[in-house]
Amino acid sequence: MDLSILKVNNYIYFHNGIIEDKSVSVKDLNLNSNISLTIIHDIDKSCNIKLTINEGINANILEVFYVKKSSEEIKVNKDIICKKNSNLKITTIEHSNFDFASLIKVNTTLEEGARIENKKLALYLNEVRESENVCLIGKGATYDNFNVLINASGVTQNSDLVVSHENEDTVSIMRNYGIAKGDVTLNINTNGIVKRGAKRSNVSQKSKGILLDIGSKISANPWLQIDEFDCLASHGAGIGAISEEELYYLMSRGLTRQESERIIIDGFVSPIYKEIEDEDIKEEIVKTVKKYL
Repeated sequence: MDLSILKVNNYIYFHNGIIEDKSVSVKDLNLNSNISLTIIHDIDKSCNIKLTINEGINANILEVFYVKKSSEEIKVNKDIICKKNSNLKITTIEHSNFDFASLIKVNTTLEEGARIENKKLALYLNEVRESENVCLIGKGATYDNFNVLINASGVTQNSDLVVSHENEDTVSIMRNYGIAKGDVTLNINTNGIVKRGAKRSNVSQKSKGILLDIGSKISANPWLQIDEFDCLASHGAGIGAISEEELYYLMSRGLTRQESERIIIDGFVSPIYKEIEDEDIKEEIVKTVKKYL
């Protein structure tokens, strides 16, 4: 992926968690004013990242992680804190092009009335263990998550998402779409927790796996842990190949099977493409996805 193309308008460029270039006046990711921002993380060794959206602030962020070749396992620890009545809309692209293991840990906290709308596209060519823990500690906090995980790496990848409802009137929506190709294994685990006293909480989980060949495996495991009677909770999972009827319809219009598969897969990824306003950046990411599939 060409990182230079990402440096447009408002951007901050990090190398292993340290700012090396920027076009905005902020000193770090402790955001105190409404902002639209592109954040670039160029990573070749373990690092820590912290993003804070302060009270009442609205932030719209495109975040790109590019994990480079390293001589050791890379560990990235990321903290996201959304203060009272803040609003974070974040689109995250995660990408690597090497075969060494990565460990990604994200801890997210939402205070009263805070809201996160998170869309993520993960494109790793290496073994990955990725986990995110979300705590809805404030009344009325909302976490809306949409993940697309593509594994064409030849190795096993794991994604764990845990959302804990710790106060009243909290909402979580977890949607995970996994795509596997090339004799790989992709494990998607989600856990929605409603603690006692978190009345009128609403937790929803949906996981869907698409297998592009007979050698690939996807495991989708949605869990619920409910300790409060006054709440709504649902989950579901489905795994299978692309519908032959859909493929036949597209191929009958003159497309090859591979072209037809890409159109169907683009249907899963398109909600993320739509969040990227800059056409050059969007084109670069679309090209990267095509290389994987």
